[in-house]
Amino acid sequence: MNYDDLKLFYDKDLKEYDLYHNLDFLKWFYIILKKGYSSYLNLPALQSFIDKLTLWYEYKYPERKLIMEDGFVDKEFESINDISKELDYNQLRYQLSYNEIKLLDSMYRSDNGYNVVDKNKKTVNYMAFNIYKKQISKEYVEDSTYKLSAIDTTGKIKNEDLSKLFPKDRNMTIEDLYNKLRDNNDYDIEELQNILFTHSMDIELREKVLYFTMKKLIYSKRTNPNRGYKRAIYLMKEFNNYIKKLNLVSIPIDKIMEEEYIVNKNGKLGKFTKNIKNNILCSIYRYSIKRKIK
Repeated sequence: MNYDDLKLFYDKDLKEYDLYHNLDFLKWFYIILKKGYSSYLNLPALQSFIDKLTLWYEYKYPERKLIMEDGFVDKEFESINDISKELDYNQLRYQLSYNEIKLLDSMYRSDNGYNVVDKNKKTVNYMAFNIYKKQISKEYVEDSTYKLSAIDTTGKIKNEDLSKLFPKDRNMTIEDLYNKLRDNNDYDIEELQNILFTHSMDIELREKVLYFTMKKLIYSKRTNPNRGYKRAIYLMKEFNNYIKKLNLVSIPIDKIMEEEYIVNKNGKLGKFTKNIKNNILCSIYRYSIKRKIK
């Protein structure tokens, strides 16, 4: 694997992680903001978040550690204490801003909320919202507002609130309530719809940020693609482990590693394949430490 092959690898970088030049992302972000989405992070803050996550994983898994995982021994550091296990998800959260943590958590949210201490002395956060029963006539005097609360982590609605609306129903979530009311024209469920829309966009934005970070790790010129791929896999596994219902997959970065074009011996463009990928990437690493990529 020569310098030109390595340069071509980086030239194929679409730089999706550079949000200011990612037109697909900018269009998507503009559309959801126009629809009423209130993001925890604006565009500069999202870019900073991606950069911060990239640096964290490059620091947590330095080149020397990844080389030693491949069986190479650096005797100078053979007995050093590896602190990567200490730099866990909670340590990462400690480094993040309030709104960066909020995006990672992507809990249900509304304009109003409160918290209570349960019987186990744990604080439970609730979001509050209203369901309105539409006025049928001028003579209609019954209270038409139903005030409900739901746990922000699960979306489970308090049974005592739910009983006012549906006396026989129990243990419903935000989604359950929406499915029950969406075809019922007697109720105004705009606040409920806004909660679900915001929650869905939070989750999608969080996923995009993490995938962009994985790709930035691979294309980072502070390292080489093989090491960057390993870091991206570590990120994927660790976030999947700590965040419930997060299902990051390696397919987007696998495609990069297996399908990026290289120059073969005949001067023609070829592709990475599973059979030759490891040999190529080892060659990339050996060459990259001899010559700085510009």
